[in-house]
Parts: sequence; structure tokens; C-alpha cells
Amino acid sequence: MTNLFLASAEQPPYEKILERTKNPFNLYSFYYIEELKNFKFPDYCKRIMVDSGAHTLQYTNNSPQTYQAFFERYVNFIKQHKDDERITFIELDIDNVIGWDKLQQWRETLLSLRDDMMIVWHKWSENLAKRDLWEEYVNQFKFISIPNKDMKNINVHKALDLAREKGIKVHGLAMTKPNLPYIYKFTSIDSSTWASGGRFGNMYMFRGNKLVTINTAKINTTKLQYNDLDYFNALQWKKLSNYMEGYNERV
Repeated sequence: MTNLFLASAEQPPYEKILERTKNPFNLYSFYYIEELKNFKFPDYCKRIMVDSGAHTLQYTNNSPQTYQAFFERYVNFIKQHKDDERITFIELDIDNVIGWDKLQQWRETLLSLRDDMMIVWHKWSENLAKRDLWEEYVNQFKFISIPNKDMKNINVHKALDLAREKGIKVHGLAMTKPNLPYIYKFTSIDSSTWASGGRFGNMYMFRGNKLVTINTAKINTTKLQYNDLDYFNALQWKKLSNYMEGYNERV
């Protein structure tokens, strides 16, 4: 079973679109949630992921004081929502900025709040720690993720096999290609590509067992609003999500 989480779920108008489709798996960014008034996680979600948004923070302010203050606000946010068992929280994986030792301190704090905190594997972390980390992570943590940009730096099949032997969940972080679960049996993946209709005019259709891209140049879209296209795409991605839930049991 692979759960497909649709990212950018806190962003208007995507929040309302996903509410219309009752999408079961949503991913939210704490960085943007902070800017919203009276934010509340929707009741319709079966499972929720929360990314800290620390990488976005790097593009706006990179002082050590800013990172520490952001971390403390994230900790307070987790404390408010840690009893919601639907939610998986993702660590602040910015050891390339704050350093390996600081990351260990932050991890200790986060894991004391939720022992199923998602830990992110990066190649740069191995360079900082000066050792291989995947097997260590599998033996130490309950939930690990591999970012899309790091897939070229690890034998994904071998890594997933080792995690599966230990009963450890692995998430594919920011997977822009929606059909990757047919190749790699992640526990879950997330993608914001579903929301590319309004931004880039992309249109998707679920056919058989996968998503295909529709050439909108051959379609009369003069009466089609961007929100309509995003809503249509959200429905197609939900169909893929429903299919993915049972895919690994069928193969």
C-alpha cells in the first residue's frame, strides 16, 4: 500500500479544492500555516503530513537566531497537535546549514514529542557525519524519508528492502513524477505537481492504472478557469491515490 499525499494543501485556493474532493491524504507546510489565521486541520483527511518548511525559510532569512526561533515555534505547534494520530510531522532537515551536532539536539527534542517523527535521509548528512547512515537510521527510527533530489545518491531498491525487513516506513519526499510507486514501493509519497494546472496549464487524466498528461493545446479551454483545471486535476490525482492504496498488494 502506498499513500499519495497532495502537497500545498494549506494554500488558497488549493485548500478549498481539496475540501471539495475530500482528498484523504494531504501535506501541509508549517511555514505557510503560520501566516494563516484560525487554521484548523480538516476532519475529512484520513492522514496528514506536516513539513516544517525550513527549506523555504532558507530563501528568506538565514541567521542562526532565525532558525532557532523557527524551530521553537515548530515545537510549540507540534505540542498543540501531537495527540492527533492522523498527523506525521517531518523534522527540520537543514543540517547542511545548522550543522550535524545541532541537528542531533533538535532531533532529540522532536522525538521526545513524537517517537514517529519522520527523519530525512540526505547524502549531505553522511558527508557531515562522516559515515553511512541508512542502516543506522533503519535501526534507530520508525519513519524515514528519501527526498526526490537524493534518489540518485542511494540504491533506492536496496534501501527500501532493508527498511521493509525491519518494519520501518519510508516516505518519498517531493516526488514530482506521480507514477514512481510503480517502480519503488514507498510507504507513502507526496507531490505538489497536482496543482500545476493553474500555474502552468497542465492537465492530467487517470487512465487504467496511471496518470497521463493531456495536451491542452488540442482542447478548447477558453471557458475553463484555472480553479476548474486544478479541481479536475485534484480529482484525477485522488483516483490515482485510491488505486495506489491497493497497488502493492496486487503485484
